[in-house]
Amino acid sequence: MVAVLRTGRVGASPALSDIEAYRDAFQAIPPRSPAQRPLDRVEAAAMAASNRERTAQQAAALPEDAILTAIARFYAQALADGAPFSHTDAQGRQAGERVALLHRRLVGVTAENLYGASLFNPAQAEKAGTEAVRHLMGSPGHRRNLLDTRWTHAGMGAALGRTGLVIVQLFTARAGLLLTEMPLVLTAGTPVPTGCQQAAAGGFDGVALVPAGRNPQASDFTSPGMLATPTEAGLYQAFYAHADQEMTNESGRSVIFSLHPGPLVQVTAP
Repeated sequence: MVAVLRTGRVGASPALSDIEAYRDAFQAIPPRSPAQRPLDRVEAAAMAASNRERTAQQAAALPEDAILTAIARFYAQALADGAPFSHTDAQGRQAGERVALLHRRLVGVTAENLYGASLFNPAQAEKAGTEAVRHLMGSPGHRRNLLDTRWTHAGMGAALGRTGLVIVQLFTARAGLLLTEMPLVLTAGTPVPTGCQQAAAGGFDGVALVPAGRNPQASDFTSPGMLATPTEAGLYQAFYAHADQEMTNESGRSVIFSLHPGPLVQVTAP
């Protein structure tokens, strides 16, 4: 069983308690026990097989993002424990929203592949990871996801539960890592921490907090270091702009920007 999703879509604002409980559950994941170590081999084999397929098609091999791996494991466990085999979880979150809530420094688009198998032999863990990638490559949507040249990093998460083995692949086009983690909750009208407006390597030319589900507009952006939290409470997504190209024509000089989504933020009333 496989499923593919290229990007997540953020829906209506959830309750603050739901977001905090989700974050707390993720942070409370215990280390794997010795009995679960075969799942490490499944993940390593899936990553190696994915990179072999990529390099065979002249796409760059992807390094692991450890937080993406943890997020992939977290969702894989929920699916293996019986959650509907879908990119949308019980709270209506899709892959992009899950990553935006849990990866508090990542700036970039995310995509997800899902794979499930009812049987798993721990003695053949490497084979399970390799076979998962073979199945995914047989599906046009998964193949496009896996081979997409935009991706810079990946995370593979495997889990066992009553439904069998589940593997979640997460891919991202990392535009930057913030200097500091974006707080999950900010008070309306207060400054956004400066470290959450700048990348650790290379800078951005603009930053904005946009109501979740709405496309960003030019008027939303301000210079990094100048961003304040919106005055209206609700769920917002950070966006970061990078000037990619300058053009000059009869109308004058113009700049083409690329926009990259970042963490989700719950803004609360003072």
